[in-house]
Amino acid sequence: MLAQEGGWIVITHDRLNKGLEREALKRAGLKVFFLDRGWKDHNFWEKAVQLARWWPRIIEQAEGISGGAAFQVPWNFRGKGQFGQITL
Repeated sequence: MLAQEGGWIVITHDRLNKGLEREALKRAGLKVFFLDRGWKDHNFWEKAVQLARWWPRIIEQAEGISGGAAFQVPWNFRGKGQFGQITL
């Protein structure tokens, strides 16, 4: 439903499992950003601050691509903020 509605960006701290979950995301054509393992070691407010730091880059990245894609968001924001590409 989100893919049909359009304009959605999914940000999750869930692990991406192989198989059906990856296939479902690929077919949905959503832009998904996975927070990497480094995020788990921090409290809510630290995560909120770090997500606010990453937010402009997430929006920029999402607007720069058409169709679905998945990226890994590292805890540390360095330089211009680089994402890891995740193959679906």
